[in-house]
Amino acid sequence: MRECCAKAGEDNRERTRSLLHHAKIASDSSNDFSKGLKPNDEKWMTIYTLRYDSLRILTEAYLLLGGVYSTNHICLFSALCTKHPELELDWKFFEKIRTKRNGANYYGEIITHVDFKEVELQMKLYESTLRNEIEKKLKK
Repeated sequence: MRECCAKAGEDNRERTRSLLHHAKIASDSSNDFSKGLKPNDEKWMTIYTLRYDSLRILTEAYLLLGGVYSTNHICLFSALCTKHPELELDWKFFEKIRTKRNGANYYGEIITHVDFKEVELQMKLYESTLRNEIEKKLKK
């Protein structure tokens, strides 16, 4: 983890607030865009990636409050699960959604309605957990 996660040397509260807002935009957009989509619509890939981005941004925001920063998604999720076992987040789940998203972004793989529905609830749960933890830390 030390190779890819550098300590952020400043107070990151404002940046965290901004990231929290960006994650909400991605999450809300996912909700708005999915309304009325039929199961066979190709746009489920966009819904999946927006939801993934929301979760990744929340992870980055949460870790920034602890002084950890990385642009590498594996490092972010690894640091989150390793440094914060009290959150009871599953590393295998993060790897599952990351590799699915990367498959679409880099290898032309398709993400379907079924793929999204398989992870939707857990994504939303993790988003809620991180959002609540960030808001608690920002109030201190």
